[in-house]
Amino acid sequence: MAGPISPISRIGHPNTRPVPGARVEALQGNQVVGVVHTDHSGHYTLKLLPGTYVILANSDRYRFSKPRPKTVVASAGHTQNVDFVLDTGLR
Repeated sequence: MAGPISPISRIGHPNTRPVPGARVEALQGNQVVGVVHTDHSGHYTLKLLPGTYVILANSDRYRFSKPRPKTVVASAGHTQNVDFVLDTGLR
């Protein structure tokens, strides 16, 4: 997702939008072990072997936005949601 999309937030109205084509990477140490791009709705799926990974997201549309990496522990048969919000710079 990218946000804010409006300088004023209103209760009940999201202040983010999907980011299609964002690059999402999974790293173990300094090695990239998986790369996918978000779909038109901003969703992605990374299939990883069990282990600990750092997940990063970025987009050319928001190239100055550096969302914090997220560490996840993948285990067999489990699905996790890892969400990112890229900063639009709108204030």
